[in-house]
Amino acid sequence: MRVLNDFKCSAGHVNEMWVGREAKTAPCASCDREATKIIRPLTVKFIGGGWPDKQDKWAKAHEYHGDVAKAKRGEELG
Repeated sequence: MRVLNDFKCSAGHVNEMWVGREAKTAPCASCDREATKIIRPLTVKFIGGGWPDKQDKWAKAHEYHGDVAKAKRGEELG
């Protein structure tokens, strides 16, 4: 199976290449020197409704603490 990976050569060129899953090196597409695989963290962003995020967590905590304060003052919740 082939996967898309980033590779960087000693001259500093960075290229994306389709290689076998076990490949650690590949020839640089810019200068033909040996390029090594770059390991980068995966980033995921969920777009659209239904996905909790930091703002949802903050809003729920803020609402909870507001309800606690209202209850202490004897105010009606809602």
